[in-house]
Amino acid sequence: MAIDIKRTFIGREVGNKPVDPNTTFNAGMVGEFNSLGNIVVSDGTAPCGILKWNKTSTFYGVSVDESQVTNTDGVTATNLNSANVTNVRVRSLAGGLGTLFVSGTDYTLNATNGTITRLSAGAIASGATVFVTYTYQLTASQIASGVNAPGNVGLNFNLNTDDTQGSGKITLIQGLSTVYTDQYDTSRTYNMNDKLYVLSGGLFTNAVLGAAFPEFGRVISIPSASDPYLGVEGVFYLA
Repeated sequence: MAIDIKRTFIGREVGNKPVDPNTTFNAGMVGEFNSLGNIVVSDGTAPCGILKWNKTSTFYGVSVDESQVTNTDGVTATNLNSANVTNVRVRSLAGGLGTLFVSGTDYTLNATNGTITRLSAGAIASGATVFVTYTYQLTASQIASGVNAPGNVGLNFNLNTDDTQGSGKITLIQGLSTVYTDQYDTSRTYNMNDKLYVLSGGLFTNAVLGAAFPEFGRVISIPSASDPYLGVEGVFYLA
């Protein structure tokens, strides 16, 4: 749900861009203009900048290389630290190393409860420690308290989650900028200098999506357990 502003260098920020009233987004997602000239979440084909603030009632954070011990019986579920998870990646080693385990073959996932269950017939050894990376939905108490470290900011000064309320406008980060964001596809493994693209839904990814999806930045910092932000550098504007 956040940009790490302290490490972010903004080359150009334009704060008067009108927002489509029906769109929602977390700070750090990528936006684009719709046919009316209003900002919506990018579908990846015409990204125009990184959204600096929030317009949402649902915030998402990331957990990177969360260490979890799997079961010995092939039946008992392992609880992740968070529920309501998406874009889950399970590996045998931290840092994007080791074996990438396959959902449905090596383990099963209950995304709502936030659990993984080792399958006896899969490649995860009995009682093995695995490293899980995922996106999760923040709870109401986490949003209200703002204590869910690192970097989540909770409610704004109006005790609201919509930073466009009143003005109906948003600040776009554009130009040559360096941004640290947790709005990226956590199912992917990132490496330094990877080219980045934008998924439908405004998330950064290093998956090559096709000719209709332009490159939109490169990786300058890899997410880790101690620093879950993806460092992105680029010229963030496409005509």
